[in-house]
This record gives sequence, C-alpha cells and structure tokens, in this order.
Amino acid sequence: MLSNNNITNSDNGVALWSSSNDNTLINNTVSNCDWGLLAAYSSNNTFNANNISDINYYGIQLYSLGCTQINVDRTSKNTAQSMPQPIPEEAYLGTYDNTLTESKVLSDNPSLNNTVSNNIVRNCLYGINLWSSSKNIITSNTASNNGKGIFLKTSNNNILNNNTMNSNSYDGIYLNSSDNNKIYLNNFINNGDNVYSKYSTNIWNSTDKITYTYNGNTCINYMGNFWADYEGVDADGDGIGDASYVIPDDNNDS
Repeated sequence: MLSNNNITNSDNGVALWSSSNDNTLINNTVSNCDWGLLAAYSSNNTFNANNISDINYYGIQLYSLGCTQINVDRTSKNTAQSMPQPIPEEAYLGTYDNTLTESKVLSDNPSLNNTVSNNIVRNCLYGINLWSSSKNIITSNTASNNGKGIFLKTSNNNILNNNTMNSNSYDGIYLNSSDNNKIYLNNFINNGDNVYSKYSTNIWNSTDKITYTYNGNTCINYMGNFWADYEGVDADGDGIGDASYVIPDDNNDS
C-alpha cells in the first residue's frame, strides 16, 4: 500500500510497470509532474481517493491492464501531449466518482465490464471514450463543453444511461461501428449535434418498462432520452413524446 504521500515537481508521480500487481494507492496528492498515476502491464491494482492536479501529460493512465479500479480520484488541468510509443496518445481512466477538467476518460485495449459513473468531464477534446470496449456501464456522468461528449468506436453491448451531454461543440454522443448499445434516460442539451452515428445500430430506449411519476401521475412505460430540441407533442400527458426523435443512421428514439 502506498498512501498519504505528497508528490510534486517530479517526472512521474507514481508509476507501476510490468507485473506490478496487487497494489493499493490511496489518499496521495500528485501535482506539477509529467505523469500523475501510471499503471502499465499490471493487474489487480486499486487507485482510491487520490488528488491529482497540474499534470503535463496524463493524470491517470492505465495501459494494457486487467482488474484495476479507480475510485474518487480528482484530476484537473491536465493536457494530453505526444508520448513515446507504444503508449497511445490518450489518458486512460476507467471507473467512478472522478472530476476531470481539461483531461480525458478513455477505456481501451480492449476493456470489458467496467463501470464509469458520477464523473464530471469538461473542456476536453473527447470526454468519455470507449475504443473496442464492450459490456461496460456508463452512467450518471456529465460531459459538458467538450468537443465530443461521449465517444464510442467499435464498442458494442454497452449501457449508457442517466448521463447529461451539455454544450459539447461537435457531438453529444459519437458512435462509429458500434452496435447494440442501450442508450436511454440521458439528457441531450445544446450540443452541436446531439448524436453522430455512422455504421451503428443501437437501442435508444429501455428494454424493460420503467415506473415513473410525471405531473403527479404514476406511469409505466419504456423510456427514451430527453432531447432539448425535440419538437413533437405529448398528447396523452405521460411525459413521452408521441413521435420518435430521429437519429442518424436509421436509429430512432421512440
């Protein structure tokens, strides 16, 4: 266990390389370094309640890992710049209760069965990114003022719900060659395009009926997403638009 350290003005804050397994990093503060917390080719590590700020390259980077958990890490004012290969030019971060400013959340190489929840991601080129990653849960995140809020490429069978994509300059959600993702109960507000979808077919409503209260009435129905630019009507007053919201690439939120 490595805990309660203050690391500043160093090349690396903490680096776990090549089979550095079964470690716990908790309550550490890392600032003004090139890298914050790095784990490469290592498994079963836990990063919990660390405070990471003013990092030149990557606040938290996970590369080619298995079973690494990150909880309640705070990452701010980081930039993603070029790095020597083979480590890709993205920041890798994969779980929950994180606040990120000017950074990225990316799951890659590939990733399965991760949960990304309760993150605030803003002022990034990409907010939350999944590449070739499946069976993950992306829930209760806010992605605002990014280029793209949530980005999926060749990523299938994920659940995206209860997220808010707000004021992202290009896309709220970007989907490329990504199928059978369940996307529902999300808020799309004031994005350049709420959705960009290419070679992708996904499910834009819950697959089970949900009980909810609307205007004092209890309703049971399949639930889609909130679209701030929706122009349809709700004649029966159940809080669900009567006409589908048309999504590119032959998808509909009905």
